[in-house]
Amino acid sequence: MNFAIRYPSRLDKYIACDCNAASSDNNSKAWVARVSLARSEGGWSELASRTVERWFSAASLESQTKAVSDVRRMILCASVDGYVGCVAALCDFNLTEKAKGIQIPGLYVVGKCDGVLTEAKFAQAIPQASFVGIAGAGHLPMVEQSEAFVTVIRDFLGSS
Repeated sequence: MNFAIRYPSRLDKYIACDCNAASSDNNSKAWVARVSLARSEGGWSELASRTVERWFSAASLESQTKAVSDVRRMILCASVDGYVGCVAALCDFNLTEKAKGIQIPGLYVVGKCDGVLTEAKFAQAIPQASFVGIAGAGHLPMVEQSEAFVTVIRDFLGSS
């Protein structure tokens, strides 16, 4: 979304997945708590478990799909310092007003089991934006429901 705002002449279309146009105070507080947990003794493993629980649908968690175990393993292999750096980009931002000026076609894709992101009300204010929810997916629809995700992306990219 930020790339579409800053460099629209470089794009014909853009796609944003499971994102928001602005961070909230509650979201920022949650990130601070996650960083604190990550830096605590044994916290990295606990953070990986909590993250997987937030990112996947109840059905995938219950059946412990390969995607769930793969993503948990991926998180555990990452570095705490790298995580902290990424968190800095997610704690305090607001693209809401600038996003309203995007004049190229955009697609916002979200897993229907991804909490408040499933509303994506901000996308309604963007002139050429469309919004699609992927059933049976949480925060990672490209992982959890990859076939449905690819179909949505292919349809959008193939449209004029």
